[in-house]
Amino acid sequence: MVLFTRMKLPFEWSFYWYHFLYYIVTTFITSLIMFGIERGKLTWLDCWYTTVSAQTVTGLGVIDFPSTRVATKVICGLLISMGGQVAFALVPLFLRRWHYQWVHRDLHTGTIWLDILYCCRPNLKLSHENNEGRMIYRATTLLIKVIIIYALVFNILSVVFLVSYASTSSKVKSKLEDLNVTSYSFALFTTVSAFNNAGFSVFSNSLVPFRDDPLVLFVAMVLIVAGNTAFPILLRTTFILLYRWWKPDDVAWKSLIENPRAYTTHMFSHNETWILFLVFLGTNIFQFVLYSSVPYSVPLDVKQKVLDMLFTTISTRTAGFNVVRLDDLNPGILVCQMLFMYLASYPIIVAVQSTSVEDEFDVVSTKRSIRKTSKGTVEEMKKTLSSDIIWLAAVTAIIGFDKYIQLETLFRLIWEVVSAYGTVGTSLSLPTNVSSFSSGFSSYAKLATIAVMIVGRHRSVPRNIDAAVDSIVNAEDVYATKRKALRLSQLEMVDHAHTIGHCTNLRPNMDIDNLFFDDDSSLEVSFHHTERPTMPVGTELNNSEGHKGIEESQTGQCETIQLV
Repeated sequence: MVLFTRMKLPFEWSFYWYHFLYYIVTTFITSLIMFGIERGKLTWLDCWYTTVSAQTVTGLGVIDFPSTRVATKVICGLLISMGGQVAFALVPLFLRRWHYQWVHRDLHTGTIWLDILYCCRPNLKLSHENNEGRMIYRATTLLIKVIIIYALVFNILSVVFLVSYASTSSKVKSKLEDLNVTSYSFALFTTVSAFNNAGFSVFSNSLVPFRDDPLVLFVAMVLIVAGNTAFPILLRTTFILLYRWWKPDDVAWKSLIENPRAYTTHMFSHNETWILFLVFLGTNIFQFVLYSSVPYSVPLDVKQKVLDMLFTTISTRTAGFNVVRLDDLNPGILVCQMLFMYLASYPIIVAVQSTSVEDEFDVVSTKRSIRKTSKGTVEEMKKTLSSDIIWLAAVTAIIGFDKYIQLETLFRLIWEVVSAYGTVGTSLSLPTNVSSFSSGFSSYAKLATIAVMIVGRHRSVPRNIDAAVDSIVNAEDVYATKRKALRLSQLEMVDHAHTIGHCTNLRPNMDIDNLFFDDDSSLEVSFHHTERPTMPVGTELNNSEGHKGIEESQTGQCETIQLV
């Protein structure tokens, strides 16, 4: 029988908190760089607000972004790429791959005396664990390759198309010349921002100059869908098509398709993917019909209205791009749109949280299984809703004390908070502002908005144990500990000078009767064995540092070995 228990601490670092800290550190450092680049034209707080808005792919701006230096735009573009859904999916995969390489980097245990003894058995192999580990490693590597190729295909094709179109279309070329923007910067920044649903634009009025250009809007819509709302759907579809066309013999492919949540947070099973697709399709159809049925305050022909409403349906509730002024929309539409902004990321968030899986690994048999830990989608929705409402109400109340907020601007404040929490980026800014409504906030209100953006971006990060992200936080984790235990069970002799008691006559493939963590977070392993001849008394073992150990012949039952 194998028994594992971890000490319960008041606070335990997890992938969620490491990821949270990573966002704070990267945005803080890049804000200092941006502050130096702009040379006093911007305050440091506005720079931090901008970097947070970029990496959380929110798109809210408190500065006149098109007028900033090229280096500032490059920094924001890099942060946007680091914060999109594709990056969210890749970070755990890279960490897991690196972690596997670290644990399996050699046959060393990390403890000198065990490494010396292990050298006595150079051909010893943990075949079951290695086979399982190699399969996990191949599946992780496969996911990384497919996701990177997926992102590159959409981004490269879009950049090439937009550059070619801007160079050949006199209409687009004249617009870019009037706005003092090159075709390359327009194509590159629009592609990166649209694919990651950031909402940043090199134009002060978003994509309004191209509201009558169906090709530009179509490319933007495809990128928005492929990079966010439909990313899990298209990722699974890509794997299934490749599997059926290529028909690989590698079991990693089958394992990925049958149990994707054991490997990544952004690919789901067959049924869950269909649910996501139906929710995505139904929401967009309902929103498009709703928008199209309400009269516009600005007269438009049918073709123009259909194009604008289709783009607004796809973009505004997730990406933050605009082709119409929000103030021109019907108030009822604005209320519905605010609700859609809040609910836009719910399908993926609930799918991630409600399909969390726990990785179980049997030390003796080295078999791995996946066990679902969720109590249901409805319960997860209730938990998420309660958490969201508390955050939104608290932050709205805190910012409401700002003297900038008046009774007539209260709806604009609520919109801004919901947009920041949903990482959407649309804003009901005042007519006198070239940036978002939050540009007029005081310092403490901007800090509160920064916190809302970071917390909102991390809603889709699993909070509980999840095999897709667990075991990548600590280098010396449970997997490394199990490897040590398995090696101990296969050693033929142990240096008693570095043990509590000492064991001899250990048999290869010996069963482990008990494995547990003690109060000092060390590991104790107990064995039972029968008497068996061992190496002669007085045999010396030498390691690279000159340490020596002498094995003594013993009989009877085995004492306890402690690894610290």
